[in-house]
Amino acid sequence: MAKKKTNTQASFTETVFHFKPANPTQIKVSKDYPTHDLIFLTGPAGTGKTHCALACALQELLAGNKKQILVVRPIVEVGDTLGFLPGSVDEKISPYFDPIRRLIKRLTYKLPEEAVLFQPLSYMRGDTFEDCVLFLDEAQNATYSQLKMFLTRVGNNSKVLISCDPEQTDVKPHNPDKFSCDILSVMKRLSSLTTACTHVFKEEESLRHPLVREVLKRL
Repeated sequence: MAKKKTNTQASFTETVFHFKPANPTQIKVSKDYPTHDLIFLTGPAGTGKTHCALACALQELLAGNKKQILVVRPIVEVGDTLGFLPGSVDEKISPYFDPIRRLIKRLTYKLPEEAVLFQPLSYMRGDTFEDCVLFLDEAQNATYSQLKMFLTRVGNNSKVLISCDPEQTDVKPHNPDKFSCDILSVMKRLSSLTTACTHVFKEEESLRHPLVREVLKRL
């Protein structure tokens, strides 16, 4: 007997999705995604790591292979603290996820709102996520213990995408390998898994203004 479609899956028929890999590493990620359960995307700003990860997740969701995408980010401020923010929890964390929402709108329209769930990394303990694509963005700002906690939330029929730029971390490292960034330690320790792979984006693959490449070289 065929499985009954959920309301979210049924409404995917109206969703329009468009993505074309824009550099060699995005092509490699797209090819490796179907055969791996854990993919690390690392490299400098502007190379399309987040864009590519979201595209892979959305493709799987629209194909009916997963029921939801979970987008996770560490809630870490850059430089000056914002202090107390008024409003509900959702309103407080919204600024951290607005870049992701804008990317999703560039990739799709008429996507059911409930298809993508946004979650601060600190709020994940105790949960298990099944039939889901878990996407951790800005992982260079996650601590070693947070990364371990995140990776142990994965339920059956789920996949994990992790993007990071180790050169732009805003937290102090606490990993056992004494790396400058905790995500580097996690990547090293999981590199031998046959179901995991790592893709390193290069500066010359930047998709932003040419000025960004020059900034990255000099700062």
